Amino acid sequence: MRDYFKNIEIDPDDGYIDFIGPAKPTSPHRLLKGRVKLSLERSVKIRSMTVKFKGSSRVCLHAAGDLVVDIQTMLLPKIKSSLFDNKSTTLGAGDHVIPWELQIPNVYPRSLLIKRASVNYKVELTITIGMGLQKKTVTTEHPIVLQRHLLPCKELSPLVGTRVYRYTVPGKFHYEVDCPRIISLDQGDIPFTVKYLCIADQKPVKCIRTQILQVREYFQIRS
Repeated sequence: MRDYFKNIEIDPDDGYIDFIGPAKPTSPHRLLKGRVKLSLERSVKIRSMTVKFKGSSRVCLHAAGDLVVDIQTMLLPKIKSSLFDNKSTTLGAGDHVIPWELQIPNVYPRSLLIKRASVNYKVELTITIGMGLQKKTVTTEHPIVLQRHLLPCKELSPLVGTRVYRYTVPGKFHYEVDCPRIISLDQGDIPFTVKYLCIADQKPVKCIRTQILQVREYFQIRS
């Protein structure tokens, strides 16, 4: 392939994709776009050129007896765009810049890198030249960071929505707790609603006690 290509790059306009709140397939997609940069030694016929958005997750656990469990899976769906409308195209010697864009649905978990787990994303460029037994393929990629649960201001907190927890003790009572999925640190409090239904004796509620068991903080960091 060195006989044809001096340099191949896939360059996204922005290496970050931002979503607010939990994954929601019906919410608007995010547009990821950029350019393919090619530097050719001589004229070449491109059979196909595709750009793909790919995600993968990995979990590595150390069990008893020095047993290591390492599991890696792909995150679906893969998003694909075929440049040149799937038609063969001849490019002359010199430099070429080809735009591309992908619509990214709001279905993926955020990027993650901790001791025993990771979630990673990338855009991958695949170029195929030649035919039959002479067919050759070259690929290159660029990392993408997907960010989630980022609230630029407290006014956006209601857009994330709430979650309802329900529980029933048969023959005694039923309750529902409606609480936010995420809050802004600027709010200063955690609003929630409790609905209580007494099935047996109509006894008054003496107290409702709450306890915070776990806190996760999300920050937006741009390089």
